[in-house]
Amino acid sequence: MAKELFFDLNGYPKNYNVEGIYVYLELNFRNRNQYNFLINKALRVCSFVDNQEIKADIYSAIGEKYNELECNVLALNYYYESIALYIDTINLLPQNDKLSYANNSRFLETRKLFVKCLNEDLGINMSFKSTQFIKTIEDLEQILKELDLMNILDNEDTFKLVQYLYEKCYYNDFRDIFKVFEKFSNNTIDDIKNVMKYMARLILADKAMIVTENEQGENDVICTYRISDKNEINRYLSLKVDSDEDTFAICSNDPRFYQLDDKVLKDGIRSCMYMKIINREKHINSSAGINARLIFITNNALNYINNESKKTIEKFKPFLTFLLEKYNLTISSTLDKLTGVYNRKYFEEALLFLLDSAKARESEFAVMMFDIDDFKGVNDKYGHQTGDEVLVKVADEVKKCMSKGDIIGRYGGEEFIILLPNVNCEAAINLGERIRKNIEEARILGDKRKVTVSIGIAMSSYESLNNEEIIRRADQALYKAKRDGKNRCIVWENECGASGNTNDELTGVLSGNAAKDYNFMLMLKEIAGIAKRRCSKEEKIYNLILKIMQTIECDVATIFIVKEKKIVNTYSKRRNKDNWNLDDRFNFKLVNQVIEEEKGLYLVDWESMDSHNSYGLPDWKSVCIAPIICNGELLAVIYLSISVNEKEFICNDYNVLNFLIEIGSSIFLG
Repeated sequence: MAKELFFDLNGYPKNYNVEGIYVYLELNFRNRNQYNFLINKALRVCSFVDNQEIKADIYSAIGEKYNELECNVLALNYYYESIALYIDTINLLPQNDKLSYANNSRFLETRKLFVKCLNEDLGINMSFKSTQFIKTIEDLEQILKELDLMNILDNEDTFKLVQYLYEKCYYNDFRDIFKVFEKFSNNTIDDIKNVMKYMARLILADKAMIVTENEQGENDVICTYRISDKNEINRYLSLKVDSDEDTFAICSNDPRFYQLDDKVLKDGIRSCMYMKIINREKHINSSAGINARLIFITNNALNYINNESKKTIEKFKPFLTFLLEKYNLTISSTLDKLTGVYNRKYFEEALLFLLDSAKARESEFAVMMFDIDDFKGVNDKYGHQTGDEVLVKVADEVKKCMSKGDIIGRYGGEEFIILLPNVNCEAAINLGERIRKNIEEARILGDKRKVTVSIGIAMSSYESLNNEEIIRRADQALYKAKRDGKNRCIVWENECGASGNTNDELTGVLSGNAAKDYNFMLMLKEIAGIAKRRCSKEEKIYNLILKIMQTIECDVATIFIVKEKKIVNTYSKRRNKDNWNLDDRFNFKLVNQVIEEEKGLYLVDWESMDSHNSYGLPDWKSVCIAPIICNGELLAVIYLSISVNEKEFICNDYNVLNFLIEIGSSIFLG
C-alpha cells in the first residue's frame, strides 16, 4: 500500500530505500502538528543515505514544510541544500545527459520554490530567469550561474539572512572582534577557541580545529569548534591536499575536492579551508617553532568558504601565531626540557590543587618519589650524555605504567615525583612495584649495568597535611628504600621520619660538587663581609647585587627599599652595564604582593608585555622575587628578571636567592 501511494505521487523519486519511501510519504501526507517530528526524522535518514538525488528530494520536501510553518529562512536553507545536491549530480553527468536530468528531476521545481521563498516570502529582490523547461546547454549554464553560491551571497540582504540563521543554529553571536577581545582571559586555549569561533562565523563554517605537529610528525589537537567526537576529529585530520599555498579553500566544484579522503567525502563536506601556521623561530624554552594548521569545515551548502573569504582569514595568521607562541611558552614553561615530564614548579602547583580538591571531596591520594640508584656512577663512568639518555628512558618507562589522571614531574637531578589522585595504599604500592619492575626489565643500559630505581610513597590518609609535609614523607620513605638496599618500594610510616634527610630550604644551594660548593662558600663569606666595609649604604647594595648576579643568571637585578610597606627607593642594575639603570619596567602588582604577604615567588610574568621579539611577539620575563627581612622587619624586596627565551627561574634559584639575601640582610639596617 505504501509503495502504491509512493508511486502515485507526481514526480516520485527513483531508487528509494524503504526508510526513504516512508519519510517521503509522511512529509507529504501527515498534518502540520507533526511537521517538526517528521523533519527531524527526515534529517536522520539523510545522514546515512548515500544517494544524492534521494537527499535532494527530501531536503526539498523539508523546505516546503518549513515554508508552510512560515519558518522561511530555514525553508530557504533546505531549498538551497537540495539545489546544491542537484547541481552536484548535473556536474558529474555526461554532457548529453545533463539537460535530461535537469528537466526530469525536481531540480526546476525546487529552484522555483527557492526563488519564491527568497523574493516573495523573505522580501529579497534578486533577479532570476523564469524557466519551465531548459532547452539548451547554454540555458542550463546560465541557470547554474544564477544559482552559484557566490552570486547568491553577493546580495547583502541574503548574506545577512544566512548569517542570522548561522548565529541562531550554532549559538555563535561573535558579530565583531571586539566581542572576542572582551572574553580574553588568562586561558590561552580559550582565547584561541574564541578567535577561531569568530573566524568560523565570518565564513559560515560549522566546524573548525587547530592542530599542531611536533618534530616526530605526531598531531596534537589544540582546540576544536563544534567537534567533540574523537573519530570525527581523526577523519578531519585526513584533510591533506597537496598545495603550495599557505591558505587555500576547497569547494565542492573545485577539482581538488575529489582528492580528499573518501571517508571524509562521505560525511557530506561541502567546503573546507586549510591554513598553515608556521613559525620556525626556536626559543630556549621550546624545542621547536610553530607548525600548525587551522581547518574549517562546513557540511552546509550555504557557506562563505571561498577565495575571497580566504583573504580575510589570512589576516588573522599573525594573531594566531602570537597566541600559539604564547601557548607553546606556557606549555614549555611547565615541562622539564630534557625528559618532557612536568617540572618542579608545575608539580608543586598541581600538588596544592590536589590537596584542596582531596580535602573538599574527602578523597585519598598518594605522592610517589623515586630516583635512579647509583646514578652518579652512570655519569662518572659513561658520561653525562649517557646519563641524560638514561633519565629520558626512565621517564618513558614510567609513563607507560601511569593512568590518565596521574602527574609525573622531575623534582631535581635524577629524582622524580608522581601524583596519584584517588588511589588507596594498595593501588599505590601496586603501581610502584610495576614501575620498579618495568624499569629493571627494560635493561636501559643493556649489558653495561643494571638501571634500577628506589621508590618512596606517602599517602594523604585523610590527614590535614600541607604540601611540604607530604613531600617530606615521600622523601623519607625513599631514603629508607635506599638505606634498606635500593631497588625497592617503601610506604611511609612513622619510623621513616627518624632518619629523614630532607631540607627543602637548601635544595639547590649545595650541589654536591666539592669545587663548586667551595666557591659558593667563598661567595657567602664575601657577602657577609660587605656589611663591614667602610662605604656608603648604596655602595654596599651595589656590591650585594653584583654578587647575586654572579651567582644567579639574570638580565636585571633590582632592590626596592621598603619602609612601612611602601617603596621609598629603588636600585636597579642591568647585566653587562656599569652603574645603576632605572629604565627597566617592573610588575608592581607582584612586588606589592610580596610586600603585603612577606613571601617570595618565582614565575613567568605573562602580564607584562613591554618589549617584543623580531616577530612582534611579547618577550615575556621569568621573575624571581623575595622579601629581605631582618629582625622580623621587612626592609626591602629583591626582584630578578630574565627573558623566558634564555632561562626560567626554578625553585633552586629561589632557594639560593633567599640564602644570599639572608646572609646580606644586615646591609639594609639603619
